[in-house]
Amino acid sequence: MLLEASSDAYIGCFKVDSYADLPYMAYNSDLNNTPERCSVSCSRAGYYKYAGATLGQSCYCTNNYGEYSLRPDAECRSICPGDSTQKCGGLFRLSFYQTSLAWTLCPSTTTAEEGPCKFTMSEATSSPNPDYTRVYSSRKGQVFFSNDAEIDTDLLKCCINGPFSIVANLTNFGCQSGSTIKLWYGYPLRNHQLCYQQEFTIQDPTLSMESSLFSVQTLRPEDAAVSPWYITITCADA
Repeated sequence: MLLEASSDAYIGCFKVDSYADLPYMAYNSDLNNTPERCSVSCSRAGYYKYAGATLGQSCYCTNNYGEYSLRPDAECRSICPGDSTQKCGGLFRLSFYQTSLAWTLCPSTTTAEEGPCKFTMSEATSSPNPDYTRVYSSRKGQVFFSNDAEIDTDLLKCCINGPFSIVANLTNFGCQSGSTIKLWYGYPLRNHQLCYQQEFTIQDPTLSMESSLFSVQTLRPEDAAVSPWYITITCADA
């Protein structure tokens, strides 16, 4: 599995009073630990946007590092065992890095420029930027996330429990050439086959700030040319 992850975006050294305050522990003792390894693990584990390397060999994940105390970089003095040129936190100190999911607002995937009650997910023709890529035999699957806190929070302020209007433009996507595209949403997670129905409404009382998740999954022949798609999600009550 190839997981696209940004592991070189260092945020800073942070202090925690207890490791129990962190939402998720990716692993406790990894002799190959590096910031990149920690970042990939957090992306894969639960849609976490920030990875914290600590005690050299441990890795924790969160979506909000701002609740912890920023400290001088010198306090994160533990060497990463998988890369001696980098630091991996210290005792109650975490070296925080962005994961691939912290880059959701790249123009090639998601923009929120249309307003707080509407946003469009899209795949750029020249530089697709999926969060996950997996090759199944001769077919390539990709996943694009929109679960950015700002987008979800703003959208849900307009209509906390929906309804959400979905309009997809798949004119050049290739639905007739063996490609498929799904929109995933809600909790428990469900999906909608967009090639079959490109306009529909989600009326779902389970959608909330805690459970809302929109992602797009594409599956197409591995040698297929990158073809653009656009999916606009709007609060239907706005």
